[in-house]
Formats: sequence, structure tokens, C-alpha cells
Amino acid sequence: MDLDIGCSFVFGVPAATHAVMLFEPHSSDLQKVVDSRLVIQGDAQLHGNKLGEVARGNLFPASRTDHKPPFEIPYGFTFYGVLTPWASLGVSNVRVVREGAALFSAVSALALALVLGRASASHAAGAMILWTLAPVNIRTMGFGNLSNVFAQSIFVLFLVTALLMRRGSVRAGLLAFLVALSATAHLSSFIFLLTLLFVAIPISQDRNSAAFKPLLAGVLLAGSYYACFLPMILAQLPRLLGERGGSAGIVDPWRVPNQVVAGAGWPLLALIVLSTLVGRLRPVLPLARSLALTGALLAMVALASPVEVRYLLAVLPLLSILGASVLDEGETSSFERPRIAFLPLALVLLLAALVSGVIVLLEFIPLSGL
Repeated sequence: MDLDIGCSFVFGVPAATHAVMLFEPHSSDLQKVVDSRLVIQGDAQLHGNKLGEVARGNLFPASRTDHKPPFEIPYGFTFYGVLTPWASLGVSNVRVVREGAALFSAVSALALALVLGRASASHAAGAMILWTLAPVNIRTMGFGNLSNVFAQSIFVLFLVTALLMRRGSVRAGLLAFLVALSATAHLSSFIFLLTLLFVAIPISQDRNSAAFKPLLAGVLLAGSYYACFLPMILAQLPRLLGERGGSAGIVDPWRVPNQVVAGAGWPLLALIVLSTLVGRLRPVLPLARSLALTGALLAMVALASPVEVRYLLAVLPLLSILGASVLDEGETSSFERPRIAFLPLALVLLLAALVSGVIVLLEFIPLSGL
């Protein structure tokens, strides 16, 4: 049988002492459990296993949560489907999923930097530092939540393509494809994009943007895929509705603020406040208003839902652009005297974001060879 190992809580290993799960290719037995005081990138093994499943023809993979008893959830297949040509029958699939997620993440970062750099090099540089070194981005990749990394990357490519390409049927088709690709990479991404669609409907500027109809088409395509999981979902719905407080099990009013501060980092949040106070914010991205509202809405839902939706991961590119807006020199009015006076503070906060990101990154460097 195939073993899916997501985190160290599987098999009841305490959080303070994680475990490395080592397998022989195609073995049905757990070969060895090695105690370690290091944080373990356990999900990378899960994704390597899922890649093998999809490569063998399973287009409807599922996974289990950490609840007691666990929930069965749809897992999506497109992350693995894209990497199937490089899949093998051995443990090398772990390397394939790690490097595949890293590649798409790098491509999306370069694409976003290209869009921002056309108007302001300093704005682009600041946004890239804030985005790529945000703790939630580093930890998501470090812990091996690779399908989430892929979903975020494809979503950013969707937004960038909507900005760069000229209107036409080719662009509309490509955008719809990117939405469907992101939404079917992970259930969290589908939930976010579905919420984004409904939030954008009453906002006329977003509803009339070139990205809205492809968003609708892509969500409908993804919805038809997840509809195949309805029997599984409906069977668990009564218990799902009966649970509160997410994985924490209780309603904690500080849970979301703590998640945001720990995930985005206090320097980024301080830069957003500074940009709001001393200059005009430049969200740049299409559907920006709907993106911000969707993130806020799902953050509130997270207080009373056992389903973890990575709202912060999805809105982080927008937050990074907003935080770096104080560095924008794209317009003459952008650097009036009040803004110049606050530039040293902005640079200090940017340096703080860089340092704090490197500190988080160092947590994972000892595991880079595993």
C-alpha cells in the first residue's frame, strides 16, 4: 500500500520531536523512523507519492487531514499532471516535485517583476524582496506544501498574463486555462478562486476587467472536476459543519492576526501602513479590490472553519506590491517631499523584511539535502 505522510503528527510523533520517514521504492512497509529535533519537510514525500499515483493514472487523488478522525479531502491533480513526464517509479519523485514547484515559483516571480519593473524598478525590487522572503512563502516551500506553491505561482501567472497580453480569444482561453490549472492543483486554491469570483461580481471595476470572464470559465471547469468528489464531501458534511476553530479545534480571536503577522512578517505590514499614509497605493494587479476583500473574508471564515484555506498565500503578491508602493518612482507626483522624508524609514523596514526572511530561511537549510 502507499503511505501518505504529510507532517510529523502522523503516527503521533510530538511536535517538538519530528521524524523523518524513510522508504524503499514501492515498499509497503515503514522502513525506519529516525528522531530528529529539526523541522521535517514531510509533505515533500507525500507529493512524491501523489505524483506516482497520478503518473499511474489516478486523476482523482485524495488526502487526509490532521483531525481525529481525519477528513478525506480532494487533493487536485494538475501539479502532478504537469510533472508526470519526469515521474519515475522510485523515490526520485521527491526531487521532481520539489524542483518543479521551485521552478514555477521562480518563473512567476520573474514575470511579476517584469510587470512591475516596466513602471518602476525600485517598486519591483521592493515587492520581490517582500514577496519572496515573506515567512509564509518560505515555510510553505520548506515544509513541502508544494501543490500550494504551484497553485500560487499559476495564479500569479494568470494575473500577469491578464496585464501583458492583448485582448482576444487566445488570451481569454489561456487565462481560463491558467485559472483551471491553479484551482485544480489544490482544493484550497479552488475555494479561494471560487470566493474571488463571487466577491468580484458586485465590484463593477473588477467585473468589467479582462480577467473576470476567464476567471468565471476557469472556476466552472475546476468545479466540474471537483464535482466528482461530491459523494465523499457530502458524506463528511455533517461533521464538517459541526467542527469549529479550524485545526486548533476552538474559536481563537487571535488566531488569524497571529497567522497574518507570522506569515506576512511585521516589516511588510508596517510598509503597507507607511505606503497608505504617505503615498498613493499602486495595487497594479487586476482584480486587486476583490483580491483584498477575498483574503479578508476567508481570514474571518478561518476563525470558525476546520478547512484550512491558504488565503494569505494567495493575497501575498498583492500585499507585497502595496507595501512596496512607497518606493514607487513611476510618476512625478510619487516622490513629493513628504514621501522623500519617509524613504529612509521605508528602506529600514525593507532591510528588516530581508533579515527576518533570511532568519526563517536558515531554519530549513540543514534539511536541504534530505
